[in-house]
Amino acid sequence: MFRAVRRWLFPVGLVIVAAVLVEVGHSDSASPPVVEAQPAATRKAPASEQEAAEQLLEKTLQRKKPVPTKWVRHNPQERTLFATMWMRHSAEYRAICLQTYNAAIDKVREGVRKLRFSQGRLTGTKPPAVVMDLDETVLDNTAFQARLVVMKQAFDDETFEKWLRDHQHEVRLIPGTANFIKEVEELDVTIVFISNRPDSHRQETIETLGKLGINIDGVEARLLLRTQDRDKEARRAQVREQYQILAILGDNLHDFSTEFSAKGLEGDPKALEKRLELVDKNDERWGEEWFVFPNPIYGDWANLVDWGESDTLLQP
Repeated sequence: MFRAVRRWLFPVGLVIVAAVLVEVGHSDSASPPVVEAQPAATRKAPASEQEAAEQLLEKTLQRKKPVPTKWVRHNPQERTLFATMWMRHSAEYRAICLQTYNAAIDKVREGVRKLRFSQGRLTGTKPPAVVMDLDETVLDNTAFQARLVVMKQAFDDETFEKWLRDHQHEVRLIPGTANFIKEVEELDVTIVFISNRPDSHRQETIETLGKLGINIDGVEARLLLRTQDRDKEARRAQVREQYQILAILGDNLHDFSTEFSAKGLEGDPKALEKRLELVDKNDERWGEEWFVFPNPIYGDWANLVDWGESDTLLQP
């Protein structure tokens, strides 16, 4: 009886091994064992369950291919996958963007009324303006982020700038952008863009805005890109010299004030808490003159997280 059981168990065991090897083939980075396959013409039909199991194992090993190296190495974008999918495909993200733009246009209208209309023209010492960031506020670049995820590639300025040159057809507008800008300009309010895109990509940026239906008349003077410092305060001050700013829209808190910048906070164990306190300190400005868009993929907050100690941050 023992021999009979052993004869039955052996082929079953080989089938289980074959199934395990299939599963391992999806995750194991090692090259598979090489098994010489018999030509189809010389392969015999199995004479027993044991022989059938051996043939199944042989076929499994033959089909198993080495996993491409790019899929074996650690994906530096692993932590951004869920966030990228959320921004690209969730209805909730779209709703938040529309909600933010709707709140902003209401406050811009209110600001225009406060500047007093006289015979259809604004009166006041300075004309009104709205300041907008570009990336993830006006322009949706999540196609670039998705590319990084698929290619398992870390972000760097050179890669992003190459994408700006070669893949601008993949850029789309953040939901609600076109209507917001149209309504603001109908109120005779100037839109000024302040972005940390390199100024060397000014022409590609203008072309992208135009292709997406954004008004680019006189945009050269209204597009303040990064020349050296990433800090936007000097550029905001430049706008204030000429305009009265009614609203600022952005996805990173340093789009609103330098006090939120991560610069100088690196390595500070209380950095995240300090930024939270600054948000509370400015609570009356959110939804009144400052309008922030969700961006869980990147930003100063991510630069201040010690990802090696993320388990500690997840503690209750």
